[in-house]
Amino acid sequence: MKQWTRILLVGLAGLSLTFAACGDDGTTTTTDTSVADTSTAGDTSTTDVAAATNQCTNAADLARIQDTTKPDPSAVAGQCGTGVCISFALSGDFDGAATCAATCMKDGDTDASIEPVGLSDGCTDCYVGAVLCAAEHCLAKCASDANAQPCIDCRNGDNPDSVDCTQNFYDCSGLPQQ
Repeated sequence: MKQWTRILLVGLAGLSLTFAACGDDGTTTTTDTSVADTSTAGDTSTTDVAAATNQCTNAADLARIQDTTKPDPSAVAGQCGTGVCISFALSGDFDGAATCAATCMKDGDTDASIEPVGLSDGCTDCYVGAVLCAAEHCLAKCASDANAQPCIDCRNGDNPDSVDCTQNFYDCSGLPQQ
C-alpha cells in the first residue's frame, strides 16, 4: 500500500506541473473571485465543467503567475493536492480535496513547507480544479508518469467521461493555451 501511495503522489505531483501556464494576453478582465464549484445535486465531481472563466487574467494574478522568484502555482497546487489533502482524493471525496487544496494554496500548510501562492480565489480554483480533474478522471493512466502520452490523452478528454481537464483549466483561467 505504501508503494501505491508513493506512485500516486508522484503521479499527481507530475500532473500539476503539466498545467503551468504563463503569459499575458493583454487582457485584464474579471472581478469574480467566487469558487468555481460546478457540482450538481448528487454529483461529487467539482471538476467536470469549468463554470467560471478568465479567473487568472487580472493584473495581480498575471503578475504573480509570471513571477519566477516565487513557487509556480501549478507546483503548489500539486503539493497541496498530493500532500496535506491527499486523503480526501484517495477516499473519493473530491469536494473535500478541492476545499482542502484551495485552503492550502491560499494559506500554505502548517509546517510552512508550502507557502501561500498569492492568487485570487477564482484563479486558485482553476489550478486546484486542473489537478483534481486529472486525479479524478485519469489516475490510472497518470499515476506512474504524468508526462506519458496516455496520461496526456486522458487529461485532454480521452477518458470514460470525456472530460477535458486541460481545456477546462484554460477556459477557467483565461490564460493562453501553450
